[in-house]
Amino acid sequence: LQALYNSMDAEATRFHTDTTIDAVFKDNSYVVASFDFSKLGLTSNDAIIVWSSYKSDHPLYYWIDSRFTYNTEILNLISGDDYAKGEDREKYNQLVFDTAREYLSYITHEESPYRIALALHDAIIKNTDYAYQSDGVSPETALWAHNVLGVFEKKSGVCESYAKTFQLLLNYCGIENVYVIGESFGEDHAWNMVKMDDGEWYWFDLTWDDTPDWMLGVSYNYFCTTDDQDVSWIDGPWVTGSKTFLQTHTYFTPTTAGVDYLYPLPKRAENKVDLDIDMLRDVFTVDQFKYAVTGSNEVHLIGVLCEGDLSIPETVVKDGYKYRVVGIGGMADGLIKTVPIETTGEKITNIIIPEGVSLIWDKALMLDELEHIKVVENNPVYTSLDGILFTKDLYTLVQYPIGSPREEYTVPDATVEIANYSFGDGATGSLRSFTLGNNVTTLGTVNAGYGHRNSEGGRLNLANGDFFYIRGLMNFKGKITISPENKSFIATDTAVYSADGKTLCFITDTSITAFECPETVQYIDVGAFFGCSMLRNLIIGSSVLEIRSYAFGYCSYLQSIKYGGSTSGWNEIVKQPNWNAYAPRFQILCAQ
Repeated sequence: LQALYNSMDAEATRFHTDTTIDAVFKDNSYVVASFDFSKLGLTSNDAIIVWSSYKSDHPLYYWIDSRFTYNTEILNLISGDDYAKGEDREKYNQLVFDTAREYLSYITHEESPYRIALALHDAIIKNTDYAYQSDGVSPETALWAHNVLGVFEKKSGVCESYAKTFQLLLNYCGIENVYVIGESFGEDHAWNMVKMDDGEWYWFDLTWDDTPDWMLGVSYNYFCTTDDQDVSWIDGPWVTGSKTFLQTHTYFTPTTAGVDYLYPLPKRAENKVDLDIDMLRDVFTVDQFKYAVTGSNEVHLIGVLCEGDLSIPETVVKDGYKYRVVGIGGMADGLIKTVPIETTGEKITNIIIPEGVSLIWDKALMLDELEHIKVVENNPVYTSLDGILFTKDLYTLVQYPIGSPREEYTVPDATVEIANYSFGDGATGSLRSFTLGNNVTTLGTVNAGYGHRNSEGGRLNLANGDFFYIRGLMNFKGKITISPENKSFIATDTAVYSADGKTLCFITDTSITAFECPETVQYIDVGAFFGCSMLRNLIIGSSVLEIRSYAFGYCSYLQSIKYGGSTSGWNEIVKQPNWNAYAPRFQILCAQ
């Protein structure tokens, strides 16, 4: 086996480096070299195992085709069609070299394998999109999508391209790593193992950490994890049913035949990585600002230990490392949480947000005494108008400063969405009423790391599904009125409805103890009664067709729902998942 591997290495290295050589076209394939494995006493299955292992070990040789030909004696090493000519390989070899050097520029005087892996992880993901065929669903099958040229040239690839590029760059840096092949959810998959500063091995899956819809495109659920570590450890308190790494990834073993063979892997660390350096989710304080590390040389501002007017810095230096401030809020106790930034009780009146901040979390600036928010003009994501925080083109109102002295406010006509908690959580500020502008169509938009929507369609990233608006999270204690020109909503003293009266959007007075839905209501919307903790009795008519997610979330004292129809009618009502989440058991009293 080793002799065949060595022979294959000699021929592959010669073909890769000597660009005067062209592969020989034979039997509809470009043959690089042929190996008589029978002379070594090997079977065809043995030869395939060697070929598969060699291909996995050598990401630099992008030209090795995923096909091979063989018979009972000979195995042929095949080149991809686009790389068979030496003049083409010369061009691609230079491209690989130059692009690898560009990627290594992301590593600034790093010696820690953890920091190097983090820098490469982030650089690959930020510069790469997952490659699909023209249907937008099926993974791309072209060879480039399965080798390093996917990332280096096309800036797109499938799991093999992500993993092989990571492997190649780690090899260049002298960091021990293994390219791992296996399955996930019944499909072939590839990922990595890397030895960290502590001498222990950990799992890495860059493909699954490429999350264009979430966390500014890069997440870390599959970064440096153990076999049994909960891979949703940073996802936040709303995650349920999360799994460990090995519950979603099955690596091949030496007992697996042919191309599915994988030699024995090193034993992984038993405990979560813990190093004497600033790591992901570590917290530090510089100049009375508290930060959490959220990526390679990136931090989120999570706390302020001073008072008065605050100008958030563009960058911060800690132990010689320069971090960019890219987010505000979203982190507490080592986990993602939707809470205001931490303060020490001092009055914070004004905040200036710098150019580099591109993700502001739910509630992050929900500070009772904040009077004015300013965003610097060249920030590409956010803006401010009259001291109020919006997305760049005013599409989403992100945060009204609760400490503003205004008593009344009218949302601009350019605004279409109102973010959750944007007018506070029952704070006693001066604002007594606000009016929805002519074009507001969505209330209670949830961010949860996906960003807020803008007028180009989608969010700062993109998020879909009912969870991403919860009407009841408006939770404003004053009066909500609707512009006469608004075609989406109507309001009463206690609730907001769709303009046709068919949807109960949300209760504006969460202190109610009883409520009767009008007969026009057919839909009880997402989070409609969310947080109505004093609600005990509810009456709904037989006209109701659907109760949506979180409709009765945290209705802690709800005792009964009186339904105007029959038991069978109640059972026929469409009830979305978690429609009664975090509510105690209550009685359903049917009229018939």
